[in-house]
Amino acid sequence: MSNEYNTALKMGATAPFNLVMALSKPERAAFINAVTPDLLPALKTAALKGA
Repeated sequence: MSNEYNTALKMGATAPFNLVMALSKPERAAFINAVTPDLLPALKTAALKGA
């Protein structure tokens, strides 16, 4: 994983939007799954698609 991913993961839910969006799709998916375990699967899917 990249330095950006590690930084975002350390910041958790308070990570800036532009930092999260700069991650690759697989890193963004891993970040969302790690930081937002309580989100409904439908919301995760929308977040990963950029909706």
